[in-house]
Amino acid sequence: MTKQSQLASLRSQAAAICHQKADYQAKIREIKEIYNHLQKIKGRYRTEKKSLNKLKNENSDEWTGNLYKTQFNQPVSSVISNELNTTIKAIDRDMDRLIDKMNEYENKIFECDGLLGQIEIWINNLAGTIEKWFN
Repeated sequence: MTKQSQLASLRSQAAAICHQKADYQAKIREIKEIYNHLQKIKGRYRTEKKSLNKLKNENSDEWTGNLYKTQFNQPVSSVISNELNTTIKAIDRDMDRLIDKMNEYENKIFECDGLLGQIEIWINNLAGTIEKWFN
């Protein structure tokens, strides 16, 4: 194999790696958009939870059913502890999965950087774990 063909082969490999990195970065951007959207939704749920905590343990005589014959006196606390917390936990799990997927693609990008890339992978994994703790 001549030097020119080796050089052409290396350039082709480098171009393929650059293209693959660009694909991974595009996927990371898509995941971040979804992650940011979930963060906003989670923030709204937390705001609702704080608002409802003010009404905690209050019953409402305004909720009736069966053509105004049956009253539903369910304390707000049961709504907060059950439905809202379950929803927030589900959003947290989804956000954690998105963080894992972003880390996976970022690590694939770092794999191309040799020894320095291995250090970047370790730091990226650590940062992802910390982010999930405070999510």
